[in-house]
Amino acid sequence: MATNASAPKTPKTKEEEFAGLSYLQQLYQNQYNSLARSINGALERLADLNSTHTTLEGMEKITGKPSLTPIGSDAYIFSTASTKQTLLVHVGASYLVEKTVDEAKGFISKLIERNTAFINGLIKNRNEVENALLGVSYRLDELNTEL
Repeated sequence: MATNASAPKTPKTKEEEFAGLSYLQQLYQNQYNSLARSINGALERLADLNSTHTTLEGMEKITGKPSLTPIGSDAYIFSTASTKQTLLVHVGASYLVEKTVDEAKGFISKLIERNTAFINGLIKNRNEVENALLGVSYRLDELNTEL
């Protein structure tokens, strides 16, 4: 037997509405928490990119001077930046590309712009979820006083 999609729905009881909204509140809260974690991760990445850009801006200050170079797992070696002025830049998918300092600065600047736009999008989404969460919470409070 086919159901009529335009048939009026029976009104929900306040208890049913409360249960449905409680579930919706949990969904919004989980989505909000996920977005907050994503924003924090992207902000850490942005801080790392800005630090890299600042270092590249001051390359002439460290050329020929000893410095600590990370080799992974929080281990460092003493090294000296050469006057060759090329470096390896991670471009994704475990690929490194040799670039001049100016090319690397330009590449990192583009990554900073993209990451900033990504963060702004995440913040916009988080704010929308937060508004929806507040609306559901407000309605739950209203229902709670009525029950």
